Amino acid sequence: MVLIHSNYARDLFNLDGADIILQEFYDHSILRRIEFDEDEVFESEYWLYHFHPILRVFLSNREDLIKKDLDTRYGDNFAKYYSRLLDKTYEQLSKATYRSYLTRFNYIFRQENNDFEKSLRVTVKPERSFFILRVIGLILQRLSQFNLALVYHRKALSLEEQHHDKLAMAMEYGNCGNIFYKIGKLDEAIEYYKKSLEIHAKYKDEQSMAADYNNLGAITSLVGNIEFNKNLLEEGIEYLKEAISFNRKINDLNELAKCYGNLGNLYASLELLDESMIYYKESLNNFEKIDD
Repeated sequence: MVLIHSNYARDLFNLDGADIILQEFYDHSILRRIEFDEDEVFESEYWLYHFHPILRVFLSNREDLIKKDLDTRYGDNFAKYYSRLLDKTYEQLSKATYRSYLTRFNYIFRQENNDFEKSLRVTVKPERSFFILRVIGLILQRLSQFNLALVYHRKALSLEEQHHDKLAMAMEYGNCGNIFYKIGKLDEAIEYYKKSLEIHAKYKDEQSMAADYNNLGAITSLVGNIEFNKNLLEEGIEYLKEAISFNRKINDLNELAKCYGNLGNLYASLELLDESMIYYKESLNNFEKIDD
């Protein structure tokens, strides 16, 4: 198998009959594997990640070859592949193997002719379009490309607004809030977290409300500490108590432990050390329950 591919690669840059060789290379080394050979992950990914961008550049400088038909002939195939690649990368973000997936995504995404956004054209349901743009944004966040991630979350938000999908909009508000928090634009982060909370409260989504309240509590207390503003610290306490209430209802011990820890930090900032110790102990107790 490798020898056959090596021969294709060798012949590819021998310009005698190059148009025929390119046709065969695409058909047999890439497109055929995308469509029929999903189980051979290493082979299909290797040729796409390493040769697809190179071939694009090569074809762009070859007026006499098939570049004019490239998108028409192969565009949907590549779009479907990259749509699946986004799914795989998203699934791996919470796993130990996520770094290799992020590396591959970044390698392709930096190419001038990547097909990630073209995967939208093979999408029928609007929810899938939201998801594609959102996932690109989330992956870019993990790569610390926050400004570019914000572009994609806002593209998703624009589509969600057009389709009046309020819960999808709330998710995007939260994602934008996370980015503003990470880049230090705290007022904007609070604004977006509040928009997210407003929608989740309307739909009585208790799990999402718990996350919104925790985000608001953490960031409001941070601003309060930066500005030495006691009122903001007390506002942060109220947000965190709301988050604790909702996390108790849904029995989310992990988030409950984090909220208690954040609340302990807030009371420590106010120099209320006895109250702070109470909530630190509650945080520890909930983490221990998770381990059990």
